[in-house]
Amino acid sequence: FGEPPPSRPGQHLIPGRFMKTTKEPRYQGHPCPRTIGHMRWLVHWFARGTVLDPFAGTGTTLRVCKRINRNCILIEQNPEYCNHIAREHELEVECHTQNT
Repeated sequence: FGEPPPSRPGQHLIPGRFMKTTKEPRYQGHPCPRTIGHMRWLVHWFARGTVLDPFAGTGTTLRVCKRINRNCILIEQNPEYCNHIAREHELEVECHTQNT
């Protein structure tokens, strides 16, 4: 994937581990949920333009981007989650499936 982009002045990532529990609702037991706070932090510190989320899941990235007026592109392979995002945000989407 190449070299990561340089960090912004004064915004260096410090290696470590951070654990936090949340009371935010989770959609149908998604295997890897992200909190609004976590995604807001990621978008704020690391996204400079349009946000690409190749694992959209339940649409947390879209919720954050809408709140802060940022463009985003979501990709989700599971039609159930794709349809959930479309219903929740009243979007017209195309959910494609690929048979292998």
